[in-house]
Amino acid sequence: MQMIGSLKLGVAVITAKGINFNDLYYTNAKIIQLGWFERVIIEGEWRIPILFDPIDVSEIYILHPYQVITASAISLSDQKIDPEIEKKYFETVQSLKSRLQLYRKE
Repeated sequence: MQMIGSLKLGVAVITAKGINFNDLYYTNAKIIQLGWFERVIIEGEWRIPILFDPIDVSEIYILHPYQVITASAISLSDQKIDPEIEKKYFETVQSLKSRLQLYRKE
């Protein structure tokens, strides 16, 4: 890993559960708007370059074309989530997105 100032360069994985880096998951409103978590279900996981502070892992910095996007930690990867609860969560998010799209069309 390279150092950039006090930040290190790393590689994170986009998954359906969030952006995985060093056993933590991260997210951001912009990434949700871009549909990355839905896209990964269709296309599979992919890797992205990030910057991170090894002392403060509460945020990572995604190197996206023409901008740096800050993503915040949401959970530890070793926390087990009931698959039914996880499924219901994603179904609810999809339902809310669909309703929002219909609302915007009105």
